[in-house]
Amino acid sequence: MSAFLGPIHYWLYNKITVVEELTKYIVDCATAREILSQEEGEQFVRFPLAPLAEACDQTNIHGWLQANITDAESRQSDLIDCLLAKSVPVNQLVNWARQFGESKAIPNDYDARDCYKVIDDTVLCGMPCDRVKVVVQQDNDHSVWNEVEDIHAKNFNDPQVAKEIRDGFMQGLFANSPYELVIEENRYEIKEK
Repeated sequence: MSAFLGPIHYWLYNKITVVEELTKYIVDCATAREILSQEEGEQFVRFPLAPLAEACDQTNIHGWLQANITDAESRQSDLIDCLLAKSVPVNQLVNWARQFGESKAIPNDYDARDCYKVIDDTVLCGMPCDRVKVVVQQDNDHSVWNEVEDIHAKNFNDPQVAKEIRDGFMQGLFANSPYELVIEENRYEIKEK
């Protein structure tokens, strides 16, 4: 356990922030199409977030970060459930997530190793100590990893839909890249298009 904020805490908080941004983006898409009212949408959004040093309980950094992961993912799960109940198709939610990913697109001069680092720095996969991602192969032209555990299942009512949305977001990151992200269940591969 850490007694002070370090780079790993800021790194993880950035990932939580991206979850919050994605939730807000989906709410904005749904309210723009009058699927959700402004009031309905507000219950799912906690963005923008305060800077970590101001927001964090520094007497329990690890516990505070874990609680915020649970909160962010649980609210996103509630949003997904609400939209599905309003007959929004899963592919529309995935498309919105992909569009959000495109807004954060990986620069087109990044190689496969750089692309993986962007994903690792952006996409929330639990706490670092959870060791969810296992890199199988990595070089400048190719990266492969497996997610060995569905760390999100405990926070989402429908973990499969949540995975599709998260995968759509990740694929959107490659909009301007000469690389693509190929996903086969829990195996992820970055390779040239």
